[in-house]
Amino acid sequence: MILLKKIWFSLSLILSMISTRAQRKIIDSSDYFSWPEVTGQAISNDGRFTSYTIHDPTVDHDTLILRSTDAKWQKQFIDVSIAFFSQDSKKAIFQRHDSIFVISLGNETTELVAGVANHFSFYNNGKNNNLLTYTLKQYPDKLVFKDLNSQQQRLYPLPERIWSNPDGTAFLFLLKTTQDSNYNLLFTTQKIHPW
Repeated sequence: MILLKKIWFSLSLILSMISTRAQRKIIDSSDYFSWPEVTGQAISNDGRFTSYTIHDPTVDHDTLILRSTDAKWQKQFIDVSIAFFSQDSKKAIFQRHDSIFVISLGNETTELVAGVANHFSFYNNGKNNNLLTYTLKQYPDKLVFKDLNSQQQRLYPLPERIWSNPDGTAFLFLLKTTQDSNYNLLFTTQKIHPW
């Protein structure tokens, strides 16, 4: 009787191991494409905030995560792939569809620029240089320069090409004239004066 119990126990154990093993899916190279991926990692200059994007192929969007390194503050934004930190580490800037968001890090303040055509550029390579450039749908032939520190902005003719010096304090525009298809150069500094 004891021998029969031992055989029964051993047989039950072997059958349960076989059924458990049969339930596990074998991983192959095609599975890698269905796993979530972390991209676009960045740390603010003062080291207090991070940003990263989670790309999950099972859902059809990316999720941007902005969070403090002490984990006391966090925001998530769907359909956003990358964010940029301001030079002073107080703001994060990103685009979602036709809107630019300027998030004040660590609190709930958000500035929105709606109606943006195409994409934006963010110049933050100077000492306190936080300059945003973009075009608006309502002014497709103009380029908006906005200083995020002073909140002043100015419109310039939309250039064919733009160059900046290494610290982002001066810009050179290549402009095409409409009358004779010639090109002109326009030079400006980062200082944006009110009109």
